[in-house]
Amino acid sequence: MFQSPSAVTRAENGSSNHGSIKACHMNEPVLGYEPGILRVLQSKEETRSFYDKIAKVYDLLAEFSEQSVRDAGLEMLATASGETILEIGCGTGHSLVTMANDVGQQGKVVGVDISENMLEETRKLLIHEKVELHRCDAAQLPFRRARLAAVGDVSEDVSYMIEMDFAFPGRPSFMDVWVDVHNVPVLGNVRIGQYRVPFGMDALTSVRELTFLERASPFAFNPFRQISIGFHDNNDAQTLTWSAAAFGFPTDVWGDNTGDKGYGMASRVTALPYYAEDGSSLLHLGVDYSLTRPSTQTLEYRNQPEFGGPFIGATGNTPSVPFFVDTGVMSATSSNLFNAEIAAVRNQAYIQSELTYALVSLTNGGTATFPGYYAQAGYFVTGETRSYNKLAGVLGRVKPLHNWGEPCGYGAVELAARYSYLDLTSRSISGGRMNDVTLGVNWYLNQYTKFQLNYIRSIVDQTSTSTNNIDTNIVAIRAQLDF
Repeated sequence: MFQSPSAVTRAENGSSNHGSIKACHMNEPVLGYEPGILRVLQSKEETRSFYDKIAKVYDLLAEFSEQSVRDAGLEMLATASGETILEIGCGTGHSLVTMANDVGQQGKVVGVDISENMLEETRKLLIHEKVELHRCDAAQLPFRRARLAAVGDVSEDVSYMIEMDFAFPGRPSFMDVWVDVHNVPVLGNVRIGQYRVPFGMDALTSVRELTFLERASPFAFNPFRQISIGFHDNNDAQTLTWSAAAFGFPTDVWGDNTGDKGYGMASRVTALPYYAEDGSSLLHLGVDYSLTRPSTQTLEYRNQPEFGGPFIGATGNTPSVPFFVDTGVMSATSSNLFNAEIAAVRNQAYIQSELTYALVSLTNGGTATFPGYYAQAGYFVTGETRSYNKLAGVLGRVKPLHNWGEPCGYGAVELAARYSYLDLTSRSISGGRMNDVTLGVNWYLNQYTKFQLNYIRSIVDQTSTSTNNIDTNIVAIRAQLDF
């Protein structure tokens, strides 16, 4: 699955700030990349400066040692005519020349390198119009997500999934990596590995099937992906589902536990009190509960205005849209999360809403209470009905009545709106309050390809500063393909 977004934002607080946003990194939930292992001994600036200095003599220094390895790699790549290829760290461009010949006039080759002088040497080699060169940081490629997954069964009662995201800055990232054992007495299905723990309808909806570019702001509370052991099952009529998971807490970006005494659990029960046989009408209800006791005795909740990614503005560059609301690091012994879900479908229209409360037990005594909620609605002007995944208990994939390219086929067009609220201010915690209104238009060419346009209006009450409100307007677009 590939998602490539772009956006323009305007912040209003006495003055304006214009810029562009290109989201390229995994943000589920929003986490800073702070690996514990220093994998590169040079900074990016030192690396750029080094290659700029040696660019003119690079081929003399490295061509003999690199040629055999490069040829072997190109043979394994087996480039075909008409393909589009991106080479990251293209150097002086010898591989680009070979690949440009292989893809022919119907294909395209793109080269990316951090050094402008290396690219200048590449330009001297190129005579092909199908090669584009860009000097940029490979960790900031313009993809929100770029995922590959393998899903299957190794036997009748054992299934698996492994999914990786290649758009996270600096490294590929494991997403869902789990094994399921089916037909287990009492429990039903047992799952072990890293996966989205059972909490929240919005969180458990696949990113491929989200109505908007990002999940609603109360997603900040969600424990989301954890290395867990749990179970899930449903009744024979598939009108009830139940699931639970236990995990160590917290874990770092590598999936390692911090300390040996922290733990957490999450659980969810959903019901379909009404479901029409053809799926044109339904009512979904759900309740969720999660408990976390961090080994570090610290917690932090924060979120962005429902759009994430690098921001380039008049005041400089930042690796992502800043957190508009943030509790800061709280000294806390535990957190209890309570959530209620409701969703309904009626022909071309559907609604979905959730209410979440986080009750945090502070180490200095007392309980901080943080609420969040959202309500969203969608309508298909081209006549489609939003599907429902009974086993997962979430709204499912949109399938156009007439795919783009078919006779009279224009795909599916959806209009959507959402309001969300997140309050991170309680007792001594002044994290701020955020109100977001999002309007969206989605165009589905087929069930695997869609284009999205979102307008987001975010109003933040920063109670911890002298500034009362910050108003932000964001216009964002995304192209998405999954297969």
